[in-house]
Amino acid sequence: MRPALHALHPGRRPAGGLAAATLVLLAAAGDASAAGGASAVGGASAEAGGERLRPSSQLELREALIALAERRLAASGLHVDAARARLTLSRPLRFDEPLEVVPLWRAGPRPAPLPLPLRFALRRDGGEGGEGGDGALLATLAVPLQAEVWTVSRPVERGERLACSDLQAARRPLAAVPADALDAPCRLAAGAVTLRRLSPSDVVRAGDAGERPAVLVDDALQLRVSQGAVALQARAVALSDGRLGETVRVRVPGRPAPFRARITAQGVATLLEEGR
Repeated sequence: MRPALHALHPGRRPAGGLAAATLVLLAAAGDASAAGGASAVGGASAEAGGERLRPSSQLELREALIALAERRLAASGLHVDAARARLTLSRPLRFDEPLEVVPLWRAGPRPAPLPLPLRFALRRDGGEGGEGGDGALLATLAVPLQAEVWTVSRPVERGERLACSDLQAARRPLAAVPADALDAPCRLAAGAVTLRRLSPSDVVRAGDAGERPAVLVDDALQLRVSQGAVALQARAVALSDGRLGETVRVRVPGRPAPFRARITAQGVATLLEEGR
């Protein structure tokens, strides 16, 4: 398992439930000032340094750009769905020549927003821009993005202990990842329990695990009833979770309407004077 995973976005998915992001690789033509004019994408400056490629075909260029995008997006916990990637060029490119590719965006852990579309300055090794210097080459790599998430390795019932060893890394389409997906590295507190039933297909959310409430819904309770100097006890069933001091509704067998009670201990509640 990777030591760090990151949720896809600070609190929200990209607008419109982005199912397929478009990675745009811009081949800057002309001199360095032309590339500099395109170096800001959503306010982000260009990534320092570049990478050198020498593709012999459009297929090889596609694979190289997918690999480059994958490496740059890894810091955000994102991946490209390479099998569904499509590369188009605005005009023919002369292959089997050295090229320098400089990303014009930065990718990092949240809360930085996704720098979409992604643009790269692509020029011939040595500083010449474009194909013969006569204009910008636009290469578009359209590909769905995936995000790394946590899932459980086995079905976990509500109220069961949940440890980091019960979690495993998985990838899900970006649009299907909830905004509150559990971040990483795993920092589950000792003794944490699941607050809802989890199956291996579920993405674990930040609120799915925590300290066990004193009472879980459907737990059997010892209901204490005080009337002056008289104290009685009855069996009841909790209708919601409750922590110490909280008020919950309880059902008493044989009574059609629920009552309100305050949790006073693990599995114990006191009937409130106002009753129902």
